[in-house]
Amino acid sequence: AMLDGLRQAATDQKVALEVRSQQSPSLAASLIDLKEAVAAKPYGIVATVPNEEFRAELEVAKNAGIRIITIGAPMRDSDAITDLFVGMDPDEAGKIAATTLLSGIRERGLESGIAGEFSVLCLDESDGRDAGQLRKCQGADAALRQAGGGRVVELSVDGTNVDFASMNVATHVETSEIPV
Repeated sequence: AMLDGLRQAATDQKVALEVRSQQSPSLAASLIDLKEAVAAKPYGIVATVPNEEFRAELEVAKNAGIRIITIGAPMRDSDAITDLFVGMDPDEAGKIAATTLLSGIRERGLESGIAGEFSVLCLDESDGRDAGQLRKCQGADAALRQAGGGRVVELSVDGTNVDFASMNVATHVETSEIPV
């Protein structure tokens, strides 16, 4: 949907849009795409900031006068390089998700059916490659603990292999104390 919106905006504004990498399964390949984009000296770059290497490359772009728009989950210190951020801070996203879950449990009167502390599975579909995913799970865990109920169990899976990821989640749920 975002890419469609970018293409429509480029058409409407009569500007050139070049997409270097839509969603490469490899961070190394995506970083090469980003470096090539910076070397081309475009007016602007829309990118995610999954790790420090991407942040450093975007800082090079920013220093060269290229406008930077980051999407998804920001790194903690990415504000200094970003002209515009589109998305939600993962800590906040995790807190909102956990608060919504607890609210649903309380609204349905299910608290009495949950004996003691319960676990919530937080799925990291980047298989540990995206620091924002970990922050999302940490935010959820902090909110649950602060509210006095539950804890978060993080599970990293490779989101590019749906069958294996599904099997991994099912196995984890069957062999842990996570309620289904």
